[in-house]
Amino acid sequence: MKPIHDTLYRIRELINSALKQPELLSNKNNWRKLCSSLDHISDAQQAIDKYKSLDDFNTSDGYLFIYGLLHSVFLQQNTTKSLSLSLINQDVDFKKDYPKLYQIREVRNDSIGHPTDRRNDKYITSIVQHSIRKKGFEYMILDDTARRFEYVDIFQLLETQEALINKILLKVHDVIKNEIDSHKETFSDMNIYDTIPDTVNYHLEKLYEGCHSNSDHIEFTKIQIHTISELFANSLLEVEKRYKTLDALPGIEHQSKKVKFLLNKLEDLCDNNRFTEGYFAEALIDSLKLELHDYRKFLKNIDEEFKT
Repeated sequence: MKPIHDTLYRIRELINSALKQPELLSNKNNWRKLCSSLDHISDAQQAIDKYKSLDDFNTSDGYLFIYGLLHSVFLQQNTTKSLSLSLINQDVDFKKDYPKLYQIREVRNDSIGHPTDRRNDKYITSIVQHSIRKKGFEYMILDDTARRFEYVDIFQLLETQEALINKILLKVHDVIKNEIDSHKETFSDMNIYDTIPDTVNYHLEKLYEGCHSNSDHIEFTKIQIHTISELFANSLLEVEKRYKTLDALPGIEHQSKKVKFLLNKLEDLCDNNRFTEGYFAEALIDSLKLELHDYRKFLKNIDEEFKT
């Protein structure tokens, strides 16, 4: 994979992670802007790569290829700037910080962007038709006093463009990665798995005992349900501290709804003195035990993620 495509892939992985995406999605306009920026940077690079693969050409095809290439590099610069603003809130000043990219912009503006009214009509420009080749072209600059010619080395231009665009993209990537790593570090010594300790199995066993006890045992059974409910609620709070919202983890969100449903049903049975009737309560406890087991697997995976 080529450098720009590789860096874009790594940025996409970060912004689509559960630790970053919910925050970004909270601003829909900005999310659309950064996604569009990523797409246009990639699309422009595909156009640039296609240009490189062309056979050599001359005037007959050259205008279309040159116009397309210069617009592609200009678009790629603009959308890289847009990505930096939307993702890390940092502007890109090409003239000050990346003068070689600014020079490329000036070549584009001179030769095909504003050839008839450059610098408030200070001069006009024109591509020298017979100079057009895949490797480069020459254009004329004409003002009131003189005429001069500039040669554009396209291969050098593209090498500069790709190196510096990738440099900006890597900076964006590193800022986001450092933010995520810093957030992980906050919780690296805190195992969320421990929020549902092994002692939960004791409370489940006591629930099973309650299925075969008399009504005098019901208050003790309710204590077990409340204890499990409290452990589970505190555990979900710890998940939300790490991911801001349960929406970031659809698997856990779904699991939590099932666990809450089962605990509520068990509590309803207690409140209506039906806990010892038939096998309904026992079947609910079986399901609760399985759901808590799967939930704890999710917690273990979270701990592993926060240690990487």
